[in-house]
Amino acid sequence: MIGRGSEWRRWEPHIHAPGTVLNNQFGEGSAWDTYLESLEAATPKIEALAVTDYYLTDTYEEVLS
Repeated sequence: MIGRGSEWRRWEPHIHAPGTVLNNQFGEGSAWDTYLESLEAATPKIEALAVTDYYLTDTYEEVLS
């Protein structure tokens, strides 16, 4: 329990990742490195995110690895 009142946390409930079947806007090469670095550098800090893909779990599994 937080004893100092409300705290806001940034959540990103709809985010595409490299390799997303219908919305891959990341190009080739080091797309995953750039993607992960961008997420880590975001301000305010992203506390939770939901990976969005279409019909497959490939991108989700890649994020977990």
